[in-house]
Amino acid sequence: MGGVYGDVHDIKPRYTRIKTLNNTIITIPNAKVINEQIINYSVPDTTVRVKIPVGVAYGTDPKKVDEILLEIADKTPLVLKEPKVLVRFIEYAASSQNFEIIVWVKHYDDRHPVIDHVFREIFFEI
Repeated sequence: MGGVYGDVHDIKPRYTRIKTLNNTIITIPNAKVINEQIINYSVPDTTVRVKIPVGVAYGTDPKKVDEILLEIADKTPLVLKEPKVLVRFIEYAASSQNFEIIVWVKHYDDRHPVIDHVFREIFFEI
């Protein structure tokens, strides 16, 4: 379905309609829906994990990165306290040390506001 993201609006015998985040309706033939992988974020639980990539300059102390990212996550609205926030050092890239911060949010619609908030806070901290 080419990365269509939204809520199922209507299911008919020949097609399914998805209401996108832009508040538009996309009609997809069921023959195509049958052959695609579909991720249902709302059943059985709307809680989802969010991975946020963070690249820092070489020479940056990983312990300091952990400290800053955990502090940012702790003060970010919509981030759940349980499961605990994780920070992982994932790779040495060509021009950065790459980390990811893993947080949980109560509702899948909260992912983008949380990512935005974390990125904005990182901008001022790192």
